[in-house]
Amino acid sequence: MREIIASFARSGSPPELVFIAHPLHNGLIAWDRVIARLAREFGIADRVHSLPGGTPPELLRNAAGVVTINSTIGITALHAGIPVKALGNAIFDVPGLAFQAPLDRFWDAPTPPDPDLMAAFLSALVGPQRGANTADRCPWHRAHATSCIAIRRFDLCVAGHGPDTCKGATACP
Repeated sequence: MREIIASFARSGSPPELVFIAHPLHNGLIAWDRVIARLAREFGIADRVHSLPGGTPPELLRNAAGVVTINSTIGITALHAGIPVKALGNAIFDVPGLAFQAPLDRFWDAPTPPDPDLMAAFLSALVGPQRGANTADRCPWHRAHATSCIAIRRFDLCVAGHGPDTCKGATACP
């Protein structure tokens, strides 16, 4: 938290910073007090807030960006087109999805995820959302799309290979 609050303070960014406790937080640490103390220490107490567990949908919809360690809120935000900076090891922390530059640059220029890459990423997580007979129209897609995504680290190799465009491809572009 210190790293996030210090970075936000250095940025001079006018928006507010909101910390949200994990919904399963056990309450042993009073994070709201820790956050308030750090915000005072860095002179930005009026722009830093904390909320109890769970992210209100309206707050997420209006967020300029999300900073997380590796929580699923990162995937939720990316799915909504909101820029995300992961500070830990996260499955979604790849170029084109999550912000790759240092945290200090996130406050001024967060970049949203590439929508095609996000669709490919979700397809790899939950399985492709294909129409009937897609495998018949594109055997390459059936056999190679998921492994191609994993090997090339979600770098859009299947972006043009959806149910309507994948007609007879023989290799990953």
